[in-house]
Amino acid sequence: MLQLESVTKHFATKTILKEASAHLRPGSRVGLVGPNGIGKTTLLRLILGEQPLDGGRIRKRPRLRIGYLPQDLEEHLGNITPPPTTLDATHRGLYPEHEAKRILSGLGFSQEDFTRPLADLSGGFRMRVALAHMLLSAPDVLLLDEPTNHLDKTTQRWFEDFLLKSSFTMLVISHDTAFLDRIATHIWEIRHHRILESTGNYTKYLAWREAYDAAQKAAADRQDKEIARVQKFVDRFRYQATRARQVQSRIKQLEKIKRVERTRDPKRVRFRFPVPSASGRHVLELKG
Repeated sequence: MLQLESVTKHFATKTILKEASAHLRPGSRVGLVGPNGIGKTTLLRLILGEQPLDGGRIRKRPRLRIGYLPQDLEEHLGNITPPPTTLDATHRGLYPEHEAKRILSGLGFSQEDFTRPLADLSGGFRMRVALAHMLLSAPDVLLLDEPTNHLDKTTQRWFEDFLLKSSFTMLVISHDTAFLDRIATHIWEIRHHRILESTGNYTKYLAWREAYDAAQKAAADRQDKEIARVQKFVDRFRYQATRARQVQSRIKQLEKIKRVERTRDPKRVRFRFPVPSASGRHVLELKG
């Protein structure tokens, strides 16, 4: 349905993605995770074509309809004329009113709210209207950026049930791990400029990642030992004419090695502070 192939993206001197690949399969509900500033929203905008790629490509099924809730609600709701009511902004004359009312009710709107001008709603409820319109339009793929931020517990449970009963394919950015545990069938993590993919919810992903990191470390350790062994041979026999061919063969072997990357947890940052010199007996003295 949608495939990222060796996608690379830079902002000035900062690398966001480097030869990142991933596959969004039909019917999958993918949680997109990673620290703030790692490039999650940028990835959504690359998929939408709102930002150019610096390398690779994104393959999409022909005529793929993508629904996205942008951060700028005016872009999504403010261009409707005349200024709409809550219900008008949801169905926009394109979809059945009874379905619009059902979704709005699930998202916490009362019957009286349906006829309220959109401009009278708070930012959080305007976000819900935008979400309702997107769900009603039933796109092939949903791109959701922190969709539960403006939902209370009751409406979030309704929203989760709606997603679970739907056939939507979706890519969801969320820091709500409980939400991802309930709805995600796969997890993508942007890590070291690439995308790690795993099957299952967020809790299963954490267990998988721990095993993955351990396997990467073991592979890197084995590779380091092999490189050291080959380098030792080169250093020992580099200047012996009878071993010249073997030495050259080992040098080429070293040049062709693709290093196994050691994974690092981006949340763990180590600081080292110098020991300060001792202060005087009187740190501060005020007179007058």
